[in-house]
Amino acid sequence: MLFRVLLPLLLAGWLSACSSYSETDTRKAQTANIRLTRTLHSCLNGRDWSGLDTLFAPTVRYRGRALGDAELETPRAQFLTQYRQLVRADQPGRFSLRQVYPAGAYHVIVEGITTRSRPDTSYPICLIYTIEKDHISRVCAY
Repeated sequence: MLFRVLLPLLLAGWLSACSSYSETDTRKAQTANIRLTRTLHSCLNGRDWSGLDTLFAPTVRYRGRALGDAELETPRAQFLTQYRQLVRADQPGRFSLRQVYPAGAYHVIVEGITTRSRPDTSYPICLIYTIEKDHISRVCAY
């Protein structure tokens, strides 16, 4: 009998804890996350490496095509060094945002086109960013 009374109370408490963000808080977080994402791509296209440093969390998790199912977790400095090398290899490549979608309070999905040094080598890319405490903590590239 006690179990029948406690179980619904525990479930109700758990569900309210999971939805601690109000709709207004979620919208504010989404607006800030989209602004952060647009700043990131502006810094990338402008090769503003010091600006990029301020946008990422101390540790960054990365998943991309070359890694398959694996996910790397690296310190920010190492992640940005690898990012710089990748971008430099494709100079004067650019990333053009096509669409930006907020996904809850912690994620942003970006559709874009990466243009390499030769126009015939551009390809579409989808990025999913996880943003925690106003910093990008995870990047998934597809």
